[in-house]
Amino acid sequence: MGDRNVDVDLISNLIYKVVSNYPEEAYALKTDIQKILYLLKLELDENNRVKESLPYYWYRHGPMSEPVYQGLERSKEMAFLDGEKIEENSERYTIGPEEPSPPEDDDFNIASNKLMDIVDHFKRNNYVFRDRSEFLEEEIYVHAPFEFQKFYKFDLLPAIQNKVGEESIFNYAEDKYRIIRDKILEGESILPLGPEFNDFNNCYSYFSHLGNIYLKQFDINSHPEGLSMMKNIANNLWTTFGDNLRLVCYDPYYEDRKLKWLEDYEDHLNILNDSLDEFEEFIIRNSEEDYNQKASEESGWGVLAKEIITNER
Repeated sequence: MGDRNVDVDLISNLIYKVVSNYPEEAYALKTDIQKILYLLKLELDENNRVKESLPYYWYRHGPMSEPVYQGLERSKEMAFLDGEKIEENSERYTIGPEEPSPPEDDDFNIASNKLMDIVDHFKRNNYVFRDRSEFLEEEIYVHAPFEFQKFYKFDLLPAIQNKVGEESIFNYAEDKYRIIRDKILEGESILPLGPEFNDFNNCYSYFSHLGNIYLKQFDINSHPEGLSMMKNIANNLWTTFGDNLRLVCYDPYYEDRKLKWLEDYEDHLNILNDSLDEFEEFIIRNSEEDYNQKASEESGWGVLAKEIITNER
């Protein structure tokens, strides 16, 4: 692991610059700091030592950096920041009584100037006082490695969880479920390609097939438990995809984490498969029509995968 390239004191200085430039009445959230420093990393040249101190990996809530968390803890220990816990895994920060001594080198000065441009943009767009999901969608997920990520997190998952701002459409149940079916199929069309995603993609396609049967053939009012199962599977899909993504999109700093990450992924993949099997059993048990069991290789994703494999041969 590249610990020798990570300067936690430098990160603490960057964090201080972010928080100290917030409006007086605003709080900096952990999400803000993680994602703002990710945007800084994207702006820096490869040979800038600040970039080396900002290793990231992509996960369920976007790009994450363990050294940034370390920098936050160091900043609180040194009284550069005051932290206030607001949720189980979340804090908000204001400036503390002490101030760090910034490094005096060109790399840090370049990074500091770029960082202020990013913070100014953050403030100009009023993200400080807006729902942070808007910041994630508009500024962070445009850099996501795969189109599927942004679509699933901000479009499909909220639709399934019934949280999107489509109340006027969702007043009509038939339209509501048609919209969800269409979104699930759209997600299947943009699944990330590559053998490292095959297991997840097959699970998604299995979900697409079962969900289509349930939403088209079942009276939802008579069998509402199926909708609860779909919501649970949708969450399991996102959890599993996040674990899968972390195994693929990470900086070399995290190489020694892969074995533990793989175990997490396999555990969640098993949970996902169990929830899909339970949903299938529910459909078989309650369907008034003959259930057409569809093997994953015959699904939309399965057909595409076979074509890719055939072409590669």
